[in-house]
Amino acid sequence: MIMNATVLEVFPNRLLVFDHATSQEVLVHTRAARRFSIGNQVRITHNGVMTLSLPPQITATSVVRVNRQNQCCFPAPLRALLCLKYGIC
Repeated sequence: MIMNATVLEVFPNRLLVFDHATSQEVLVHTRAARRFSIGNQVRITHNGVMTLSLPPQITATSVVRVNRQNQCCFPAPLRALLCLKYGIC
């Protein structure tokens, strides 16, 4: 499965991301976490298994930064939330 998301927080070996399709936060386990920064747009490949925890968790098989020209355009209310809560403006 593929998830398009915005990086909200970076931790050792995991990322907290905002999933564009479901509008929810997801914790992504990946050894490549430190390669990314808050606000990066990423495409995450995973096996589809997601925990029922809050936030849900997945293990990535790959995480790739998406070029700016391919970024998703968020609706105004969602842009405001990301800006206020995470400083992603």
